[in-house]
Amino acid sequence: MSKIRVALIGAGQRGKDIYGNYALLHPENIEFVAVAEPNKLKREEFCKKHNISDEWAFESYEELFSKDKFCDAVIIATPDNTHFVPAKLALEKQYHILLEKPMSNRPEEVAVFVNRNFPHILLQNSSSWIKKLLLF
Repeated sequence: MSKIRVALIGAGQRGKDIYGNYALLHPENIEFVAVAEPNKLKREEFCKKHNISDEWAFESYEELFSKDKFCDAVIIATPDNTHFVPAKLALEKQYHILLEKPMSNRPEEVAVFVNRNFPHILLQNSSSWIKKLLLF
């Protein structure tokens, strides 16, 4: 199996500690190549731990998605009420995504995912599910 190249959106507690640490423990399986995080200190800390250059450190997911597709997958670890827009943008660019639950707090937003039949989404309910990321 080849290594999965991933961008992280949200380098807070779950993004940094759960997914980031998993990548550090399993570098043969997963590599973070970019991060989008509005908090400069969190962004810089994540970049340092994962050897991400400044070119791939973004203040926002909008900046990240302004680039052509550059990695295999995106992990969205933002607050619950902010999942929809970055997930939709990621799927429109045909990234595989691991999305923290819930997809959205609004039924009409969830319907967008269902109605568009995106084939690249994994809804994560437990941190142990990160292993599923390696199966796509």
